[in-house]
Amino acid sequence: MGTLMNQRGQVVSKAFFTADFPNPDNPSFCLVDTLDDLGAYLKAAGLTAKAINPGAFANVDQLQQLVPVAVENTSETLEATFAAAQQAAEERLAGWQNRADHWQESSLEQHLPGMSKSALKKQRERIQEEQRIAASLAPSQRLVRPLLVIVPEINAAEGAH
Repeated sequence: MGTLMNQRGQVVSKAFFTADFPNPDNPSFCLVDTLDDLGAYLKAAGLTAKAINPGAFANVDQLQQLVPVAVENTSETLEATFAAAQQAAEERLAGWQNRADHWQESSLEQHLPGMSKSALKKQRERIQEEQRIAASLAPSQRLVRPLLVIVPEINAAEGAH
């Protein structure tokens, strides 16, 4: 799972990926694909509510070596996938920032002689808080988190997958 998060750690966008290793003799060869429907993928892989974990897998060390390769390759794919999401978020934030800047300018222009200094100060503080909030919502972190490792089921009697 890849996530794009803001400075507060809130998810701005997320996507699910598969990282396949089609050649066991070449563990550095990894094919990453974005999933359109995680539920459909899991169902097609046989991971339903009735799925049973048959137990420990004999070559866990080999699988553990694949995880960093999968994360690295997925991170590269994530850059392209989240470029549009990041741009949209930054455009929204720029709009909020422009609005806050306009409020700031308006409050200075509309400062009436009868307006108390404390009222003006409160208005400026609210505007500054709006600006801080908008800045904290900017996309700033990308994270790839492996959620599941699926290995072929091997029929020991037949050696089939």
